[in-house]
Amino acid sequence: MQMKKSYHMIRAHEHGRCPTVQEYRDAITYGSRFPHEQKYSLRVSIIEAPLGEKIIDWYRTVCTHHPADYENFKEQFQNMLLYHFVPYTYKKRNGEDYDALTETQIHQIIQGQGKSWGGLSDFDIWCMYREHLVTYLLHCGYVTSYLKNLGFMGQMMCTQIGEHVVSFNERFGHLWGPTQPMMLVAHHTDPHVINSRMLTWTHDTIEDQGVKLAETHHVGEFVEQQNFLIDAETKALTPITRKTQIPEGVENFYRYYTMLEDHYEGDGGHTHRDFQTHLHPRTTAEGEPI
Repeated sequence: MQMKKSYHMIRAHEHGRCPTVQEYRDAITYGSRFPHEQKYSLRVSIIEAPLGEKIIDWYRTVCTHHPADYENFKEQFQNMLLYHFVPYTYKKRNGEDYDALTETQIHQIIQGQGKSWGGLSDFDIWCMYREHLVTYLLHCGYVTSYLKNLGFMGQMMCTQIGEHVVSFNERFGHLWGPTQPMMLVAHHTDPHVINSRMLTWTHDTIEDQGVKLAETHHVGEFVEQQNFLIDAETKALTPITRKTQIPEGVENFYRYYTMLEDHYEGDGGHTHRDFQTHLHPRTTAEGEPI
C-alpha cells in the first residue's frame, strides 16, 4: 500500500524536514485569502524551536494519552503553528458583535477549560460556531493543503491543547496575554508512524421518486482505524500489528493496543467506534470485509 494522502503523524523520519518560517508565512497568507478571514481575535503564531520545545515538554505532561514520540517532535519540528484566540476591541458595525472576542469573553472561555464555553451567552456560543470556529478550521485546512502541495505529507494536529487552557496561560500567558489555544500544528515532509482511517471515499445518491437530487459524500470512509509505518525510501505503508513494531520513543501507544494482534483482555485504553451504515459494511484498512 502506497501513500495516498497526507497523514496524522505520531513520529517523523529523521531525514525529512518541517516548513521554514518563510514557508509558513506564505501558507498563512494563502490561507487568509478567503471570504471568512476577517476575524480580529484569531491568531496564528509561528512557534520557533526554543519556544516549541518548551510547549511540547509542557504538553506531554498535561496530555498523557496522546500517542507521540515527543523527543522526535522536538528534533524535527523547528517550526510549528499555534492557532489561538485573543481579546480584540473594535468599533461595532450596526450593533453587530461577531467579528471579534472581547476580553470578558476570552476570560469566560478560558475558565471553561475546553469542556464548556465558560458561561458565554447563547448568542455568543452561536457566534463561536458560526464565525470563529469556522474561520479557524477553514484557515488551518487551507494552510495544510498549501503545504501538502509542497510535499509536506505528515501533520501533527493537537487539539487537546485547548483542554488545558488555564495551565497554558499560567505557563505562556506572559507571551500573548490571556489567550485560548485551539490547536498546535506541525508539518513534515516524511511521516514515519501514522494513524489513518480514510483510504477510499464514496458517496450516496439522494433520490426522490426516481429523480436524482443530490450526492452525499462521506468525508471519512467506513474502514477500521489503523496505525502504519511508512518506509523512508519507497513510501510504502506497513500496518502495525504487533508491539515489537512500535519504534522506541513513541509514548502512550497503549491507546491503540486493542488494534494489535498481540493484545490481551484489558490491554490498552482504546475502544473502537464503528462508523458504518447499511450501505457501507465495516472493512479493514485495506478494504477487506470484517
